[in-house]
Amino acid sequence: MLVILLDMFGAQLRTLELARSLHSLDADYLVPALHRCHTLQEIGYSVNITLPPRHNITMGAVNDSVRVVRLQGTLALANSLVNWGDLEAHFRFLAGPALPALQTVVLYPSHGIWDEIMGDQRFPPLGRALRGRGCVLQRADGEPVLAFDLSTSS
Repeated sequence: MLVILLDMFGAQLRTLELARSLHSLDADYLVPALHRCHTLQEIGYSVNITLPPRHNITMGAVNDSVRVVRLQGTLALANSLVNWGDLEAHFRFLAGPALPALQTVVLYPSHGIWDEIMGDQRFPPLGRALRGRGCVLQRADGEPVLAFDLSTSS
């Protein structure tokens, strides 16, 4: 259904929010959306519910217009845990060549789950990879994720 809608209206979309749905774990919805929405400026999705892109990050650009990605940190279920493999795959995709115009990655909500994630020793390399490609990593309230949050110490 999403692909049909994107085929019909994708060229008109500037902003796209993928719903938080367990159906998002069935297939890669990101790359098809990015391929069909050539004027998309901003996309948001739940990083813990949306399947990571299957796009090989060495393949090059998927979408040349996306400037902002909003990552919702909400977990699929109240008692579920962060899937670090998927989280790392999402960040590799964002830090790679697939979105060459990407300038900003915004973390929603500003605190809570992202505090837990950023406090883990596995997060700093993910943030540094985004910074290394020139992206600003910030919280939803506009507060930048500061250098001490991405320090090299573990």
